[in-house]
Amino acid sequence: IVEAWHEPIQAASSGGAPSSPTLITRLTTQGWLAVGLNWTNATHQSGNITLHYAYRVHCSVNYYGNICGDLCRPRDDKFGHFNCSPTGAKVCLPGWTGEYCSKAVCAPGCHEEHGGCDAPNECKCRMGWQGKLCDQCIRYPGCLQGTCNSPWQCNCD
Repeated sequence: IVEAWHEPIQAASSGGAPSSPTLITRLTTQGWLAVGLNWTNATHQSGNITLHYAYRVHCSVNYYGNICGDLCRPRDDKFGHFNCSPTGAKVCLPGWTGEYCSKAVCAPGCHEEHGGCDAPNECKCRMGWQGKLCDQCIRYPGCLQGTCNSPWQCNCD
C-alpha cells in the first residue's frame, strides 16, 4: 500500500486552526520482488495525479536469503563461535570448526587419540597420557627404569 498525503504548511502568524492532512492518492498492489540492493522505479496514474516512486526489498538484521527466511545471528558462546557472511552462511571464528563452529581446533601436533581440547590451541591429555602433545604414556606407578608403549605399562629393558 502506497499513499501520498498533502499536509498544508501553517504560517506562524496565520492564527487559524491547523488544517488536516489530505489523502491525494492511494495505490494497492501485489507482486513479488527479490531481495536486493537495486531500487525498482514505478509510476501510478490516477485521474490527473501521477505518482512516481521507487522500492526495494531489504531483509531485517540477521535475516538472509531470497525471502529473508534464513536466520544467522553471530555468536561467541557455548552454542557456537561464528560470524555471518553477506549471504547468511556461518563463518567460524579463528580456532573453531564444525557445522555450528562449536568444536575447538586443538594445538598443532596434539595427538588425536590421546589428547583433546575445549578451547582453541589447547592440548589436554586423556588419562594415561602426558606431554605437551599428549604423545607420552604414563608408566605404571613405581616403575623407575622401565618404559611404556601404552599407559600403565612397565617394560623392563
